[in-house]
Amino acid sequence: MLVSSIPGSTCFPRALALLLAVLALGEPSLASEHVVEASTDDGLVEALQRDLRSKYPDKRRRSVKKLAACGGERAMELVLGALDDPCAEVADEAQLRVVAFEPDGVVDELLGKSGLRSKDRWIRLRAAEAIGRLEGPIDAERIVRVLDKRDPEVLRATFWSLERLAQRDALTGDMEKVVDRIDPFLTQRADDGARAVALQAIVRIDANQGRRAVERMRGIEDRETACSVLQAMMTLESGMAIGVVERAASADDPGVRMQAVELLKHCARRQTLDVLVARLRSESRPAIRERVVAALRWLTGFRHGDKVDAWAHTVRSLPVMWKPGDVKNAYAASGRSRGSVAQIRRLQPGSDRLAILVDFSGSLWNVKGDGTRRKDLVDPEVVGLLERLNQKGSFFLVPYTGEPHPMTEAPIDATPFNVRKAQRFFENATMRGKGNVYDAIDVALSFDSVDRILVMTDGAPTGGRRWNLDLMVPLLLERTRFRPVIFDFVLFDAPSGLARRWEELAEETGGRSLAVRF
Repeated sequence: MLVSSIPGSTCFPRALALLLAVLALGEPSLASEHVVEASTDDGLVEALQRDLRSKYPDKRRRSVKKLAACGGERAMELVLGALDDPCAEVADEAQLRVVAFEPDGVVDELLGKSGLRSKDRWIRLRAAEAIGRLEGPIDAERIVRVLDKRDPEVLRATFWSLERLAQRDALTGDMEKVVDRIDPFLTQRADDGARAVALQAIVRIDANQGRRAVERMRGIEDRETACSVLQAMMTLESGMAIGVVERAASADDPGVRMQAVELLKHCARRQTLDVLVARLRSESRPAIRERVVAALRWLTGFRHGDKVDAWAHTVRSLPVMWKPGDVKNAYAASGRSRGSVAQIRRLQPGSDRLAILVDFSGSLWNVKGDGTRRKDLVDPEVVGLLERLNQKGSFFLVPYTGEPHPMTEAPIDATPFNVRKAQRFFENATMRGKGNVYDAIDVALSFDSVDRILVMTDGAPTGGRRWNLDLMVPLLLERTRFRPVIFDFVLFDAPSGLARRWEELAEETGGRSLAVRF
């Protein structure tokens, strides 16, 4: 029996549901709550326009928010203009708030020179994502007419928007023509993941054409396409889906194995448990083993750890007609904790392909009343974590400020020599600046071998082109849905609101979050 992954099913994966149905701030409620008639107070709009020229980013951001509440054509033009603000705090706000205006007007702008036809790549990228949060009906034929293969990242974001709109039944137009315009992109190279997302868009727009596309793409070996095919088969409830996913749990590519294990968590048949136990018995990668254990816990309700014999005994004892019970997500039950800095030394790497990202922004250097700095307290904990790395694996150490400062150009073997070198590098590191976590994560994700990312931060992004976590978390979930990775966070004195968003990302990817108070 295949558990439906169509929205409405109680077993639909939370992360995928989050990506397809809403962005974190509540899609499309932002638009429906704030669409109003044009303000009759032209003076207010003019005053807010002046605020958009302020040298203070926070004032410009608040102006964007107020303009969205005003409504009207002039306010919409000003919010769209803020998409190219050099400060991410302002541009992110504009990206979120642009959907607050009347759809008929804003869609013209987002598909035109103020959006997808802009010469500025970041405006195109922001517009491509925002389209997916508009209230329908939206003419899908108009969207596919502006698809441009020359900009793969924008192309991927546009496919994602089509996917989300289709999932909400918010698209209009001749869907056969729409699919015909998307279909050629299925044959293009998928280094950027656009092909993988194009498949998901077709599946959501027309299930029958989606099935034909899946059959054509089965056997393609690049990771993101293979993972997308598996997800599409589960969404379409293909009769052979479970068998294909079960076999994929033994794929050569570790990312495909990790994706298959996650999907098997939503398969309600006895044989799936045997497949998971067999995977646990033979799997060498710690991060994937952790996923297997989590899947077994999710399905059975038993709380065994990484002990294959215990799981084998438990599964053998289950009745032949076993069905999964209504059990709580094991990630949510055990992935979050709070405590002191001393708890970091008990944090296990959880991977033999680990990336360690550490926020070197100003708060790391703040001097406490006793004369110590947070850096002085963090140093021995990072040194200890490096000592606990699997010497047969690899690691990637990346302090970051306004830009990433990786110790090496790529992950390196966790030999004793390299570990000692990394320890000295970290203890002697003195870089300072803003905290651009998004680009640091992007660098780590660029290496296929990395299957787990540990981020140590105060929780507040302060540099780079991404600032707002209401955008950043869903964007990272989308970025990694066909490139499986686990996110862990150590949050230093992070405000509760920011901590909750990072905890969400950790929970959705099967990771851990530790809130530390100094």
